[in-house]
Parts: sequence; structure tokens; C-alpha cells
Amino acid sequence: MKRLFSCLLIIIGLVAGNHVCQEQPVAAATRPAVLLVYDSQHSETAQDQPVADMTRLLLGLGQSVTQVALSQYHAGELNWKYTAVMRMVNWQASPQNSAAFDHDWAQFTGKKIHIGARLPQDFIRTFGAGEQVTHLQLQLQDETTNVRQLLPFTATTWTLYPAVADAVGRLQVQGTSQTYGYGLMTEDKAYLPFFDQNGLTGLLAQRLLARFLTGQAQKLAPALLITGVTPTTSPKQLRLVTTFLRQQGISFALSATLTAKHVRLPEHAAYLAALANSMQAGGQLIWQWPHLSQTVPADAKAVQRLYLAQVKQAIQNGLYPSGISGDIRTALTPKLQALYRQTNTQWLLPSTPTTDASAHTVPQTANTTERAFWVMPLRRWQTIEGANDGDITAAAPLALQMALPTTAKALAQFKQDLRAYHGTWFDFSSDAFTNRLVAGNVTVTSQFGQYRRNGKPVTVASGDNPHQKRPQAKRISTRLNGFFNWQERFLLIFMLIMLVILAVLLRKGSKLYRDKFRR
Repeated sequence: MKRLFSCLLIIIGLVAGNHVCQEQPVAAATRPAVLLVYDSQHSETAQDQPVADMTRLLLGLGQSVTQVALSQYHAGELNWKYTAVMRMVNWQASPQNSAAFDHDWAQFTGKKIHIGARLPQDFIRTFGAGEQVTHLQLQLQDETTNVRQLLPFTATTWTLYPAVADAVGRLQVQGTSQTYGYGLMTEDKAYLPFFDQNGLTGLLAQRLLARFLTGQAQKLAPALLITGVTPTTSPKQLRLVTTFLRQQGISFALSATLTAKHVRLPEHAAYLAALANSMQAGGQLIWQWPHLSQTVPADAKAVQRLYLAQVKQAIQNGLYPSGISGDIRTALTPKLQALYRQTNTQWLLPSTPTTDASAHTVPQTANTTERAFWVMPLRRWQTIEGANDGDITAAAPLALQMALPTTAKALAQFKQDLRAYHGTWFDFSSDAFTNRLVAGNVTVTSQFGQYRRNGKPVTVASGDNPHQKRPQAKRISTRLNGFFNWQERFLLIFMLIMLVILAVLLRKGSKLYRDKFRR
């Protein structure tokens, strides 16, 4: 009896284990977690979102991130679950304090990062009081690559320290030889006087935090990411861009929105064929979540159904996505977070304008994956003096974003910008990392530019332009149709005869009229 009972338990365990394995999409390893505490979002424009940019940067470094506003912090939130804590003073003009956070900060034994003004006492004990600098024009320099960037003039007061050997970046006062260090770190503390994603500032911040949080800073070439690819995109424009990139030998990825509706329309077939043409040229297809708005499905199950319908439709047409892209709000929204568990590759897009006031207050935790690309607009990269010389590398996966040109003028500028860059692009055809994306019972993997579906090699669909003609309705010949056709011909002949007779009568009448007056 005991043996029978043991056998039953083993069978039940095997069945349950098999069921769990089938349901779990992409196993996510436990990631280091950072608690990001900020005083204010202080987003002056849609492009000026330092908190969102920093969150994306940390995710790109393999860190899971929890955002907490200082005014909403509760005692005990900073605990053993986090390997590091970051305090970000984002609005110097509006000082905020939290006794609960200050107490937990002092008790925390993990890594600490401070960005902005009002350094805590333990940082002052480590780095010193520093020098209060304001109303200066500064130039940020990277001595390892000899590139520089002129920073905008600001009245903000910064706490700066003399440049030391291990500082990341140098700040030089314009017109003088006075220099300060930009990023400083010890074994358990890191400091940045300010942060934004504008070019060199973002790259040096990425390098400092990579060393501080992961122990190493990689040297990776940036990837090229084309955005703005939607079902309403002109297939001709997409093909022109693909042809240019193929001719230039540039590896690239497409962040594209898909649809599972109107799949029988010729326009839909033309769009899929244009995407296939890009993949045939070596482009990676990245599934992009549509713009976060009031049209988001009400629950996670509806989101999952939408994702499955769109991705499976693409796979059925020979298109194989290798990752998922979206802005930080999609990664922070609970009902959308399940999407990122379907892949091990994220593309973290810059934030876009939103009217949803709860986007920053309700969800605050974002989990990373095995590989996450921090996406920077190319226009920000171009603010670096010497960026086109090709000496700059990223400390973690980085993608430069360019919008798909929609006009001839935009296409010409697109080509000019890429021709001006003389550096090396990230090459997906030599990428040894195995991208993985799950859609129901289908698993797509890609490595070295080759694709597999459930472990079996597959080829991308042909990118030939479909010349589909709309089917014409067959004309049914009947006696009634024949009668009306004969009637039309009879009336035409009759009218022609009447016109001839009328012309003859007019000519004869005019002759008689003239003869009458001659007499």
C-alpha cells in the first residue's frame, strides 16, 4: 500500500512539474535590485525625464528597479531585498526631506548612490565637503576617448570635487584650466553631481554605474534601432531605408508595431513583405508595444491575448521577432509587465508624452531581463564633439535611435547622418547571445542572425513585393443583358443616322435661304 501511495505521489509530482514547465515562459533569474528614491519627476518637457532615463539605464545594467517618491516613502522600505539604493535630487529648487528615509539610509549596509545636490553626511565624510560651483559654463571631457561636450549654462549649484585619477570624466571650466571630477566612487559609494541622457553625460554615468554595480564596464559598439515602423508605414520608404543600410553594410533592428486585424488586405501583405525584406537584409525585428494610452486593455489577460494574436500572426507569415521594446511606463505598468517575461531581450525606449497622471505613481517596480538595450536618440549622441570619429563605446548594451524617414527630405538627412558616423555598429550577424521570445506554444530563438522555431531552423519569408490584384466580379451573360446591349447599339446607330439627316437638312436649308435673298 505504501509503495502504491509513493508511486501515485511521484506521478502527480511529474505531471505538476511538467505543467509548470509548460506554463512558465522565459525563466527569469534573480536580479540585483536597486531602490531609486527621487524628490520630484520635474519633467519640464517630454524629452527631459531624468528619473525615467536613469531607470532605463539601471535596467540596462541588469538591475531591477523600484521607484519611490521621497514624499511617499515609508519606514522600512529600504531593506535587505535591495543590493543598492540611489537618492536622486531632481529638483534642487524644491528641497524635500524624509526622516524615515534618512534613518533607513544610515542603517543600510549595501551600495549607495547619490545624484544631485544636498549630499548626505556619510558622503561628506567620505569625499569631503567639496566646492560649491554655480553660474559657470562647463565642458565635460572623457580622457579615454578624447571626446568632449559643452554643457548648457545653468544657474544650478553643484558640489564638485577636484579631478582624481580614478574619476570618470572631467569637468573643465570654460576659458580656464580648472578641472573637476564628474563621477566619483569608492567601494560602497558613488556620486554624480547631475545626470541626464544627453550624449556624453549619459555615457559616462553608464560607465560609472557599470563599474560600481557590476564590477566591470564593457566596451560595446552601439546598435542601430529604427523606430516609427507601423502598419501605416509606407512599404516603399521602408524598402528604401533597408536598401541603403544593406549597401552601407550597417546592421540594424526594427522596432515595429504589428496587428492581427485586416490581415487579408493587400496593404497588410505589403507591410509584412517590407518587414521580411528588412529581415532578409539582416535586420532584427523587435515587437513594440503600442503607445501607452487609454486604449490599453483592462487586464493582463487581455494584454496577453493581444500579444499572442499579433506575434503568432507574424510568425505564421515567416517573421520572427527577437525581442520586445517599449518605454519605461510599459515596464512599470503591472498589466504589461507579463509581456517582458515572454522574452530575454528588452529594448528600453525613451519616454513619450502621456496624459495619464497615474503613470508615475501607481506602478513603481520594473524587472530587467538577461539583456536590455538602453536606447538613446541619435540626436543626443551627436551633441558629443568627436562622436562620429568612432572611438566611443558603451559600458553596457546601447542602441542609437533613428525614426523611419517619411519624406524624401527626411530620407536624405537620414542618409547624411549615417554616412557621417565612421564608427563601428553592433553586428547582429556575429552576436553570440541567444535571443529568446515565447508566444504560447511557440519559442523563437535567434543567434548569429539565424532563427529557430521550437528548436528547428527556419528561414525568413521572402521579401518580394506582393503584386496582388483585387479579384474582379465575373460578368454573367444572360438574355436580358443581351437585349439591353442590342438596344444600346440600336440607339447609337439611330442617333448617328439622325445627326447625318439633320446635317443634310441644315445645309440644304441654308442654301435655300441664301438663294431667296439673292433674288
